[in-house]
Amino acid sequence: MTAESKAVWRTVQSFIRETAKNGRPVCVLAPWFVPAREGYLQRVAAIDAEVLDPLPCIHLDFETGCTRPCAQRMDDRHLLVALLPHHAQSLQLAKKIARACGVMYIHSVMRAMQDVMGEHIDELFCLRGVYRIWDVHGAVPEEYVMQPNFYEAQNATHAEELLLRQAHTVVTISESMRRHFERKYGVTLQNTVNTSVFNVTQVDFERLAAAKLQAAGKQTAAYAGNLMPWQNIPLLQRLMEQAGDAFDYRIYTPQPQEFAAMAESLAMPPYTVQCVSPQQVLESYRDCHFGFALRDDSAVNRVACPTKIMEYIQFGLVPVLKSPHIGDFEELGLCYIPMESFPALRMSAQEHQRMIRHNYAILEKLQQMHEAGIVQLRTLVHSKAKGKG
Repeated sequence: MTAESKAVWRTVQSFIRETAKNGRPVCVLAPWFVPAREGYLQRVAAIDAEVLDPLPCIHLDFETGCTRPCAQRMDDRHLLVALLPHHAQSLQLAKKIARACGVMYIHSVMRAMQDVMGEHIDELFCLRGVYRIWDVHGAVPEEYVMQPNFYEAQNATHAEELLLRQAHTVVTISESMRRHFERKYGVTLQNTVNTSVFNVTQVDFERLAAAKLQAAGKQTAAYAGNLMPWQNIPLLQRLMEQAGDAFDYRIYTPQPQEFAAMAESLAMPPYTVQCVSPQQVLESYRDCHFGFALRDDSAVNRVACPTKIMEYIQFGLVPVLKSPHIGDFEELGLCYIPMESFPALRMSAQEHQRMIRHNYAILEKLQQMHEAGIVQLRTLVHSKAKGKG
């Protein structure tokens, strides 16, 4: 090893010795997650808090843009090792660290893509004596096809096939995701854990539902999110135009001016569009009745579990959908409004109550699935970290 690689290895050894009282470290293939502002890193942070804690963690990141391998102690539990893609010494360091840990937690197929991590990255996922857990996150090849970027889609497919062969446990966020892989590759996945996605906060639903029942005036439809193409914002605006002033509308987006500009050619009814904090959005939902989630019917959405829909259900908003084929929601019997029905929709407070209570029962079921999956995954990781099983 070079002098730089030796220095990194000494730092790793020191970290392992100093944290030994908390157990053997876990090798985490993911960037450092503070601050965790976007979905991928929020998942990394959630798994760290709910599953890995208090085990020490060594994060391997091949995409920091550093010019040499280096290591940085982030806090009492976390060491970040910055490595270089397409760099033999970095790969050797990664393999050595993985062996020292004995457990590897791989966040997304992105961590195994050759063009991102290096042409010999496959070697990292074939090490004997290292237990490999692949947290899928999403249908990455299909996401690239939607962009469209067929070169990256091919690379992601290669990485998917590799991890399906080499991972000892596959972590999904929905049953539909597991079925997606079984159909796509003609395999039966034996060792899977479904953690679902459940990062919404608790609310007094009975009190919230009662307040909605007693409220007078127009019903309110809301949308919160960005303006990316897959959000179908032009379609959302046409629905608002067609429904006219039968509803009040609240739009929350980081790009309010762009939203307004996209609607300039339409006869839009009065609406508010703002950029506010996530907490303010959730508070606003207390007075809303419907929430737009106009996702297309695609492989990406069929395996998803959007936080947006979870939050709608939590705060008593009935989703307005373009396609019901989103994650496990259709199978669980989600009550929703087809987008074609929205412009002429006239719903009584009693019918709204029936739908939001039905959906809240689904949310509780998803919470139970999440908690059971987290317990299963946590037990597995901690057992393997202790060298058992």
